Amino acid sequence: MSSGATPEEIVRLVLEAMADRDGDRLRALLAEGVTIRTQRGVREGPDEVLAWARKGYDHLDKRIVLERLEPPAAAGEPAADGDAWFLGIARVEYVWRETGEVGDTSPVFLVVGLRDGLLARFELHEAVEDARAALDG
Repeated sequence: MSSGATPEEIVRLVLEAMADRDGDRLRALLAEGVTIRTQRGVREGPDEVLAWARKGYDHLDKRIVLERLEPPAAAGEPAADGDAWFLGIARVEYVWRETGEVGDTSPVFLVVGLRDGLLARFELHEAVEDARAALDG
């Protein structure tokens, strides 16, 4: 990862690689010990994260579109573990593969931890309050 990339650029690259189910591009963006947390479970380490990201639907593509990325209110210095934490405001889009039309969209809130320009932690939350609580905890 380019050392000049902003946190927002890094997150967008991660989301694009996930949407494309491109394991090679995604792997290059993952920190060792990366963790992904969704309502359906936790995936730890690059191998589990890549297996999760490869899963898809028969006729739909799922993509997460980042609207903005902001540091939590108390941010400024990296956390003691060296990770920089962010709150992502995004939307999940389910796109019909055959036509490219968006079939459904819903808001989603991300907790993102970056370490040395790589994704260290990624959480999906349905409510902004839950995402903020995860950042505070």
